[in-house]
Amino acid sequence: MTPNQTRDTFEDDLRAMLRARAEDVGAVPASTFAFERGGDEQHAPDVVTLAPRRERHRAARRTANRSPLLAAAAAVVAVLTAAGIVVAVHDSNGERTAPPAHTGTPTTTTPRPAPAVDRVTRSASLTWFAMDTPSGYTVASRESRPGYRSVALRKKGDDGTIAGDNGGSPYQTYVTVWDHLASGTVTGGRKVDLDGRTAYLGDVELQGEGGHEYPTLAFRSPRGRWVLVQGRTSATSTDAQLLAVARAVRPDETAPFPVPFRLSYAPPGSRVTETYADATGDYPTRLVLESRQTGSVVIFVGEKLDDVDGFDRYASVRRTVDGKPTYVVSRYAVAATLVGPRTVVGFQLAAPGSSDEITRAQRTALDRILAGVTWHAAQPVAAEQAVP
Repeated sequence: MTPNQTRDTFEDDLRAMLRARAEDVGAVPASTFAFERGGDEQHAPDVVTLAPRRERHRAARRTANRSPLLAAAAAVVAVLTAAGIVVAVHDSNGERTAPPAHTGTPTTTTPRPAPAVDRVTRSASLTWFAMDTPSGYTVASRESRPGYRSVALRKKGDDGTIAGDNGGSPYQTYVTVWDHLASGTVTGGRKVDLDGRTAYLGDVELQGEGGHEYPTLAFRSPRGRWVLVQGRTSATSTDAQLLAVARAVRPDETAPFPVPFRLSYAPPGSRVTETYADATGDYPTRLVLESRQTGSVVIFVGEKLDDVDGFDRYASVRRTVDGKPTYVVSRYAVAATLVGPRTVVGFQLAAPGSSDEITRAQRTALDRILAGVTWHAAQPVAAEQAVP
């Protein structure tokens, strides 16, 4: 197939999808935002420190540029600097002990057949925490990373300067929920009442963005999760605004992360390390699986083929997957499917340590993923059920 023929086929398929019936439109609702913690053991930090509220100052420019498309932090800071409020979190995981040796009469049992697909480890959550949209705000993005989840909010009509901004995230307010907490103590700082619960006000660096401290409200949920609400402009950093946003958060409840596909296969040993959904339309939804055998499997959900990183339309070969036109770039282990009008799902497999080193195992894994995927554009399914 020549490049011109490939381009014409793309355009014909896209026109056909746009003419499809309205009920087949699969715009995926956006939903989480968060920050990365390295390592396989996922815990909240041992200490979170909030500085006393004080006059803001412009800090030195940050060394890492934080982007909604990719979290800049390689690991979560165990100590958020300053002095004032100390949140000490104790590890909730006890040591495992081996089961007692069986001393009774041995019995013969019929072994169960091995499952066709290993369950993918949820290092990052496939569900969001529940949250009502605070009055005067809109949800900009949501993301989940190992150990915690977060939401970025935009305040309507707020054109104020973001304190300490150096071209990073444009959003005015962040809510971060730390998971896996069983107990903790808080000392110092300024206490405030949050509908009968004790909350604490101070200043903390935005996670993943060192160099500037933002007004922060910290409180603990009934089930032991610590929640941080941070305002980055003069309009969003008042005590009243931080309390209003905090009242909208339901950290112990979950909300689904909808996706327009279901997988029946994932590479052995896969674990979820990131989910991201953008409500602004500027970035595609993203779900990342990591496997030692095949590296990362990044699943994109966007509105156009170019939303799939690494996709080359002129090097692609057309297939049909579950009745949908799919374009596969075998040598890059990338595939993109026109699932519905304004809904494209893409898969990108990247080798460990190098995006250029594509292996036979990755190409095989891509073929197996495509062979077992089903599309749900008209009625998206929860990611928790979409990933084996």
